[in-house]
Amino acid sequence: MEIKCKAADASVTSSFWATGHQAELDVFEFMGAPAQVHKKYLEKEYLFTMIDWSKRPSSNVWRSKHQLNWRVADDFHVYGYEWNEKYLKFYADGELVGSMAKEEIGDGWVLNNPLWIWVDSETFPWYGLPQEKDLPVDYEIEYIRVWQSK
Repeated sequence: MEIKCKAADASVTSSFWATGHQAELDVFEFMGAPAQVHKKYLEKEYLFTMIDWSKRPSSNVWRSKHQLNWRVADDFHVYGYEWNEKYLKFYADGELVGSMAKEEIGDGWVLNNPLWIWVDSETFPWYGLPQEKDLPVDYEIEYIRVWQSK
């Protein structure tokens, strides 16, 4: 799957993720312009996460991140992932920026069932709330593409 998008340029998330049976896959949760000055690094951070919700109330979480060479709210870029029963690979503008393998995750690998795609924007107090001067703001999506191997 891939998405060509430009994150909202305010203290709101711009997210591309999927959920399914006891699983969550966050392809990204971008923060275009965090209100908290000490979190400005988030403007270029590509954070990807897989969560095994079967162990509630706690859960198994695998997370990795990559610092991009651009602010996610400045221009359109293509972000995506390649997923099969053995691995998951994350890309930014066609460059591999992270991966995980089922053998390294073990019992926490929960990506064997269908997932439903979500895109959304949210506010989180721990990043700071958007300023009135920054609103209205848009999370812009040019396209979302999904392929299935045969």
